Amino acid sequence: MKILFIQPHKTVLTEDLHRNYSPFLAGTTDKFARVVPSLPAMTVLGALPDYENYFIDATAEDPYHFFPYNRNIHLIGMSDAQILDRVSKIKPNIVLMTSMFTSEYFAVNRIIRLIKSNFKIPIVVGGHHATLRPNWHLEAGANLIALGEGESNIEEIVNWLNRGNGRNIQIQRNQEVLDSLDRNWDIETVLKKPDGTARYPLSIVTRNPQIYFPENTNLSENAGVIYASRGCPHDCEYCNATARDGKKIRHMSLEKMIALTEKFISLGANTFYNESDTFGIHPTDREYLKWVSEQRANGRNINLANTNSFFAAYFFQNERFLPERVDLLRDAGFRTITVSIESFNEQYNRGKLRGITIPLLRDCFSYIRQQGLNLDVYMMYLFPEQTEEELKGDMRDIDLLSEYTNEVTWRSLMYFPGTIYYDWAIGTGRFSESEYRKLIEEGISFYHVSERFNFSKIKNPPRLIK
Repeated sequence: MKILFIQPHKTVLTEDLHRNYSPFLAGTTDKFARVVPSLPAMTVLGALPDYENYFIDATAEDPYHFFPYNRNIHLIGMSDAQILDRVSKIKPNIVLMTSMFTSEYFAVNRIIRLIKSNFKIPIVVGGHHATLRPNWHLEAGANLIALGEGESNIEEIVNWLNRGNGRNIQIQRNQEVLDSLDRNWDIETVLKKPDGTARYPLSIVTRNPQIYFPENTNLSENAGVIYASRGCPHDCEYCNATARDGKKIRHMSLEKMIALTEKFISLGANTFYNESDTFGIHPTDREYLKWVSEQRANGRNINLANTNSFFAAYFFQNERFLPERVDLLRDAGFRTITVSIESFNEQYNRGKLRGITIPLLRDCFSYIRQQGLNLDVYMMYLFPEQTEEELKGDMRDIDLLSEYTNEVTWRSLMYFPGTIYYDWAIGTGRFSESEYRKLIEEGISFYHVSERFNFSKIKNPPRLIK
């Protein structure tokens, strides 16, 4: 029985194609989405070890090809003809797809319709967005939505479909929350193209290797990933991670983290991206950092990079800065540390900075730079009802730390289904779900936020009101 997992296209605004950016090496900009080894595919296909597994990443396999979705958006990657040719040659019994990001849900639906128009193959869609808004994909022709964590009962779903169920009906299957993340990953199917070459060379995975990687890094080698925990205790109004994964941080064992790392290395991947938003908070993460540090001290080529940000709380305990936490990152190969502040205002940051003062942050940031590490600080604005004075207060506070930062990244807030802010906006008539979906298909996203979604009292971006 043949199972084909398809990772859909990444998107880019058409207007950005006319600017001086290269697709995934966009310097300090975030104009292009970053392609990474498909975690959904590795975990879900890993739960199907007795099947003949195949994988297509529509972007990673042709990352410098662009074609229009509409007048505002281009898709990055394989053409329709290329995808249909691959599907025709594989002849899968079932197609699995992931819909992780609301801002790219239409790219998922496009492939659903493409396959349904040319083949009679049942399609199962899972992922973060699909769990929160399953009907958005059922209406495009998906046969079944796998809610929650896909690997928990994907084998049951596949067997059920293979018996002829669900071919002409739309159905959803609830899934149990995993207590243990020590599950099998199918790394080889995802990391290697059919011809044996790297599907995810570092050259297309990082935006700026000069910042993130050690000197002489081989950019043609595969990238590896770490994703050892799920869940977030903060349940922020603008984030839907807690809505799907819960408040409890569930973690895989240190032994499993090491085993997965060794498997990646055996396939030529020596540089690893952390993809967990809470990395470092759980003690097992710190044990893993110690293991990586020991391997590097013994001459092994292992490097970690964190393109996600660290919660500031990682560096502190009981209102005390812990320099050894920075040492762990330095010794594990990090070159750049991104610290998430978001806002100094507790009304907006959910108390994530409680007990962490400007002097404590100064001690931390100063020490990070003393260790020869780059430092980026992540800030947010355009919270609902946020005033210009509140934003200026955040800007004044971050200016007190500016001598230690390489960069301060300001990100405007976006509204996503499954969040408190989204429900507030729908409930108060700021927009309807149909209006929201229309704007998403016009290119509004986390990276390209329109004034249409500004429900704060701020009328100008930070650079104009400073």
